[in-house]
Amino acid sequence: MYRSDRGRFLWWWCLCLATLTGLLCMIAKWGPAGAFVCVLLAALSAVVVASAVWSGNDSRQGVKGIGRAMLASMVLGPAAIGLIGAFGFGGVLIVLTLTVTAPALVELVRARWFTAKDPAPQDLPEVGFLSDEELCLAWRRSFLLLEAARSAQARLTVVEERQRYLDELYRRSPDGVAAWLAAGALASGNPLPYVGDDDDRHTD
Repeated sequence: MYRSDRGRFLWWWCLCLATLTGLLCMIAKWGPAGAFVCVLLAALSAVVVASAVWSGNDSRQGVKGIGRAMLASMVLGPAAIGLIGAFGFGGVLIVLTLTVTAPALVELVRARWFTAKDPAPQDLPEVGFLSDEELCLAWRRSFLLLEAARSAQARLTVVEERQRYLDELYRRSPDGVAAWLAAGALASGNPLPYVGDDDDRHTD
């Protein structure tokens, strides 16, 4: 997503300026009648495309989607044509720049990018073979992995991993885990001082 409202505001300001410029260029180049015909064609095209896209949705949602697409196309489509007609390649660059920097598109690309960047689940060692120190260290490291996870699937994988660590800690030292929790255990905390000193825990 955009890192600040300032960036989003700047994009909308540029879009409004480019749209107004494009519409004025269209009227100046083809006259009011030509601009009207272009707006009408853009609206009809938007209705056809939007009807196909929202045909399977709820009727009220579909009508709203078609209406938004029609209004946007009636303004943005002719404005883009006016910019390209008036400035040629420069107009193409303006239209492409505003398109690829649109907040919705940027958010979508970033979401997909971070999902792809999530590390694939790795084969984990059997927790029963870890020492107390190794198990507690794995618990603390898993918190950092959870913080770094970008997708729901990656977070779920780490949560399941942390549950395995916690279950093993409880199996070894139920009293120690209970004392740790009673002391206000943090998700990133170290349970070793509580479970490592439990002489009554069961180990393999």
